[in-house]
Amino acid sequence: MAVLYSRLVSVNDKEREEAKSIVATAAEKWGNRKFEEVLNLIRTLYEDDQVQLVWRLFGGSFDRPVHEQFVTAQDAAFVSNGLAAAAV
Repeated sequence: MAVLYSRLVSVNDKEREEAKSIVATAAEKWGNRKFEEVLNLIRTLYEDDQVQLVWRLFGGSFDRPVHEQFVTAQDAAFVSNGLAAAAV
């Protein structure tokens, strides 16, 4: 979804048109949803902090050897701040 969103807002006309075509196809395949509804879903997923956290934690999980996979300090701070905020 992140790649699709970045192509939807691209300055490259060809990328933007191809992305719009994919969104239109998805809208049709997902039960004749409105184009705008699918755009909203894509933007929401792209901007959602929890999705970004999951992506940072597991998005490249198969890119590195197991012994190199770890949570960064930024991810740990994000989780700690989120849990602290939820407890209030």
